[in-house]
Amino acid sequence: MTKLWLIILTVLLASPAAAGDFIAPADNSAALAFFREGRYAQAYAAFWPALARSDPEAVFHGLIIRRNGLDGRGQAQEPETAALMDLLAGRAEFMRRALDDKDIPETTADAYRTALAHLLYAGKIPLDRPPDSPEDYPARQKQEALGLISTFVLASPATRYPPAMNFAAHLNLAPGGSVKRAQILLRRSAEAGDRLGMINLSLFYREGLGGTRNDLRAAQLARRAADSEPPLGRALNEVGFFYETGRGVTRDLAEARAWYGKSAARGYQPGRHNAARLHDAKEPPKSRPALEEDLLF
Repeated sequence: MTKLWLIILTVLLASPAAAGDFIAPADNSAALAFFREGRYAQAYAAFWPALARSDPEAVFHGLIIRRNGLDGRGQAQEPETAALMDLLAGRAEFMRRALDDKDIPETTADAYRTALAHLLYAGKIPLDRPPDSPEDYPARQKQEALGLISTFVLASPATRYPPAMNFAAHLNLAPGGSVKRAQILLRRSAEAGDRLGMINLSLFYREGLGGTRNDLRAAQLARRAADSEPPLGRALNEVGFFYETGRGVTRDLAEARAWYGKSAARGYQPGRHNAARLHDAKEPPKSRPALEEDLLF
C-alpha cells in the first residue's frame, strides 16, 4: 500500500496543479461532515477524489488522517507524510490568493490558514519576515504560524475548526508559548468532539501540564478517544496504562492486558511493547509502560 501511495503522490507532485496552477476549490462538504463526526475512514475516502487533483483542503485533511493513523491503517511512514507536505506546499500560493476571496467558505478558509501555518512551522514555505540570525528562525516560524491562526481559534466557537486548536496548542507548548492557553485550546477541541483534542487533553491531565494532575479526567478522555471507530491505537494503549497503574480507574491487569492487546492489533508500537510486558503477568511489571508524550495534530 505504501509503495502505491508513493507512486500516486509522485505523479501528483509532478502535475501542474502541484506547481501552483489555479484549480477551483472542491466541494468537500460531505467529507468534512465525516471528519467532524470522527468518521475518519469515510472522510478519507470522500476526500480522495479532491486529493487526487491536488485540492489543498483535501490534501491537508488527508495529511491529518494519515499522519495519525485515524483511518485504521496505522500511522503513515515518513515518506508518505513528506510527500503530502510537499504536495500541500505546492498549493501554498493558491491558498494565499484564495484567502483574499471574501466568498470563500469559513471552513475552507480555516483549513487554508491552518495548512499554511503547518507549512511555515515546518519550513516548507518562506517566512514573510525572515530573521536576521539563523538562531532566531524557530521563534519566527512559531510566531508567524501562530499569527495565521491565533485570532480565529481564540475568538471562535469550540466547534469551528478543532485542527487549528490542536495545532495552536502544539505551538504554545514550544519555548515562549503559554501552557495555560494550550490547555484552553485543547479543552475546546475536546468539547467539540475531536478525537485528537481528547487524547491531547488527556495527556495534559495525565502529566499535570498547566496545573494539577487529574487522573480521573485523563482516563475518561482517553476512553472517549478509544471508543472512536476505527479505534485510535494510542488511545487504546493509554486506557491500558490507566488500568495497569490504577490511575483514575480501579487497577485491573486483565483489563490492561485486553486494552494493550487491542492497541497492538491496530499496529501501534507502544501497545505491542506493553502487551508483551504484561503477557501472563500476575503483578504489575517494574518496567514503565510505553507512552507517547507529544501532542497529536
